[in-house]
Amino acid sequence: MKNKSILLWIFIIISVISTSALVTLVLVKTNFSHDHRPFHHEMNNQDSCHQKDALISSLNLDEEQLKLFNEEKTNHIVLVGPIFDSIMQIRSLMIDELKLENPDTVKIQSYVEGISVLEKELQMESVHHMLNMKKFLNPVQIDSLFSFFGRRMMPGHPNHHRKSEGNHQRHCK
Repeated sequence: MKNKSILLWIFIIISVISTSALVTLVLVKTNFSHDHRPFHHEMNNQDSCHQKDALISSLNLDEEQLKLFNEEKTNHIVLVGPIFDSIMQIRSLMIDELKLENPDTVKIQSYVEGISVLEKELQMESVHHMLNMKKFLNPVQIDSLFSFFGRRMMPGHPNHHRKSEGNHQRHCK
């Protein structure tokens, strides 16, 4: 009975972490692609257009700001890519352990704690990314930036990214 309670709590923790990862992914990728590739892998032209145009047009960047925006986004992707990869590796190990007839709850707890540490790093890097973007944006653009990400981070919000995909696809064609 004790093992069942521990496993239940572990599944609850995993659910919370997964939700946090999804929010972070949405923050990092302005729109979630349907093919489930890691976000830092090369995208096709339509995906690239889909993501860049929506945020850039929302921010109305000048040429210098666009250069800084692209540099910041590239730096951010370089920093968070390995974190996402590590999270996926640990989750894979945890799933393998959970599949066993008698999973080792100590190992599972260790995996969950490892994922939690990486999720915290991911969240902090996302905060740094947003703060770095604020350095070269004017107050109106900063409001647009947070409005843009806010809509995409709130699944119940009417302007959530999945409900606006059709508009982006028409724009990119």
